[in-house]
Amino acid sequence: QEGTDKVVGAVKMTGDGMPRTISEKLLHKLSEDEYYIEWMAVSAEARGQGAGKRMLEFCEEQARARGGKVLSLGVVNGNPARRLYERFGFVEKKRGACASCCTTVIISLLFGMPHGQIGAVIMEKQLVYLHDSEQSGH
Repeated sequence: QEGTDKVVGAVKMTGDGMPRTISEKLLHKLSEDEYYIEWMAVSAEARGQGAGKRMLEFCEEQARARGGKVLSLGVVNGNPARRLYERFGFVEKKRGACASCCTTVIISLLFGMPHGQIGAVIMEKQLVYLHDSEQSGH
């Protein structure tokens, strides 16, 4: 929390070549130039006060500083934080039936139904740079 020494949240983001646990590798295969938010948590008393948005801003800054082109994350179905991700510019990544089924099974085995629903989706935000839009004529 700003102005105090109280920790109200934490986030872990990885990119290609960074160490990841076996379960992290199973949940999502990183592509080149992608940075993936492995997990993010905000304490119950701090939700709705901007901590999640500040962590997303930090992750985006770090991904951009390292040349990332995509920032992505997984969200369990029914998680109310999905609204935050959508407001921040994340969109659901379309995947095939096999990938969706595998994700559902892995998520269910690892986490059960934390928000009363099974499965999860991958969301991503394309990181556009000023020089990219200048080159494309926009």
